[in-house]
Amino acid sequence: MELDHASIGRIRRANLIRVALNDLKRDAQTAACEAGVSAVAVGELLDPSRDVSQRDLLDLALALSHRYPLSLRDLIPIEDDAPTGVRTMTQRESTLSTRRFSRCGIEYYEYLDTAMTRAAMFRPELLRMLVNVNDNSADNPAVSWNNGHFLFQLTYFIGDVNYYHEFNGKRYCFEMNDGDAAIGMPYCRHSFTSRRTDGENAILALTFGGRLPGDPQQELSLLGPELAGRFVLDGSTPDASIASKIDFYRNRLSLTIEELAGRLNMTITELTSSLTDAATLSDCQLKHIADVLHVTPTALQPSPDVRGQIGVYIARQRDSPVWNFPGDAKPIYRVRELCGTKAVHGAVGLEMTLLDAPANTDTDRKDYLEHGLHQYGYVVGADQMDLEWIHEGVSRRQRLNHGDSFYCKPFVKHRFVAPDNSRSGDRRVVLLRIPGKLGPDQLDEATTLGADAIQRLISDTTQWYSA
Repeated sequence: MELDHASIGRIRRANLIRVALNDLKRDAQTAACEAGVSAVAVGELLDPSRDVSQRDLLDLALALSHRYPLSLRDLIPIEDDAPTGVRTMTQRESTLSTRRFSRCGIEYYEYLDTAMTRAAMFRPELLRMLVNVNDNSADNPAVSWNNGHFLFQLTYFIGDVNYYHEFNGKRYCFEMNDGDAAIGMPYCRHSFTSRRTDGENAILALTFGGRLPGDPQQELSLLGPELAGRFVLDGSTPDASIASKIDFYRNRLSLTIEELAGRLNMTITELTSSLTDAATLSDCQLKHIADVLHVTPTALQPSPDVRGQIGVYIARQRDSPVWNFPGDAKPIYRVRELCGTKAVHGAVGLEMTLLDAPANTDTDRKDYLEHGLHQYGYVVGADQMDLEWIHEGVSRRQRLNHGDSFYCKPFVKHRFVAPDNSRSGDRRVVLLRIPGKLGPDQLDEATTLGADAIQRLISDTTQWYSA
């Protein structure tokens, strides 16, 4: 039986509380007594058939978090703001969020919200430049620099825009044109101005988080600056990166160098020499070390140099890789890669164009897109197109116009369709895909546990033993 949105919400609420109590080895009565709350109230919150108020849920969560080592994030479910699998925001709705900010007494930027979701760390905005310049100097006094921000930013340029970027104390100015893209690292100072007074001169500032915001950020904050900083390993060279990771996992097991060398059938001199030139270790040697340290070989791979020489990656439209999907024989989309970053594994920006071709028939749906990433989209093309998707067996369709934006959950099958199978038009959408909190480690763990365990993890409301 298909459950409605409210029923799923009740299950998620009961699941979080039950899992927390099961982990603490408390039944409802014990938890109620120890936390000083009503056993009836606890029972109602654990019953997925009962409606309860947000106030009652918060009161119980506060009581449990005071009594046990739990956070409110462990007990209060995130509201699903895309229950159909997709969430859209029209251009009109974006316009209603318009606000302007001044810098140094001059109106500098105009911001408009676009589609966001609680499910993933997207904070995408349309940003219009209100200051025009007539040169490409990074030291132009009309440029007002920000202080940098933590989120990564994929920038898609609309019109003629100057992109100013500062890295290691040096300032740069990049002359960007329509369709160019860039991705900058967190906390690098930057700014934007327009090079002309006519037409649309704007950027899609697609800011997004990796896996540090949220619970990891809370954990680092709790540890404090000194201890949190110790998680930053030496990544100055590939050799140093591998060696520092081996030391990190060796210390986790309290293994001495002598013990590690013995388990690897090496002398201490051979081991220290290998770590000095760690990048030359063979795959077989790294696997042996990983087995001894009880980690995967990928955990010992050198951290990628994601900052580059200047802390930003520029993707010119003319140089970007372009291909047809699902293939050259019967192309439905032309795909252009914008930017990605290895700092957030799997994150990538794309520009997708719906070609002048009719939609496939119901028996030949090769134009459907499906992937395991959270997806944001913004319509940059001038002509209408429809977003069609299938979620929980239900097919839905939404008209998209220029300036509309949307969010799509992972693994939701979707496609773009020309209205009434029209064969011509400018139908382009900018896409940003990110893994959210489910990166390679979580993917490996889920694969190890299996689908049944994962489904039980998010829906089980039963006590850990039968009374």
